[in-house]
Amino acid sequence: MVCVLIVAVLLLLPLAHALFTILPIVLVVAGIVSWLTSNKATNTKLLWLIVIILAPLLGPLLWFLWGERHTT
Repeated sequence: MVCVLIVAVLLLLPLAHALFTILPIVLVVAGIVSWLTSNKATNTKLLWLIVIILAPLLGPLLWFLWGERHTT
């Protein structure tokens, strides 16, 4: 039983590593593309760009959940 658990963990580690490596990159790229196409004020857009780049997971998520709709 322990052997099966060890094998399962060893098989899932590369998958988890790849997911946590690729996910922030995809989120940042999608956030920047969305940011580029928005019609927000320049100072607001620059602030959001800084947030998106400095916080690769949280920044784009905040942009999609809050910034896209609520800023003017």
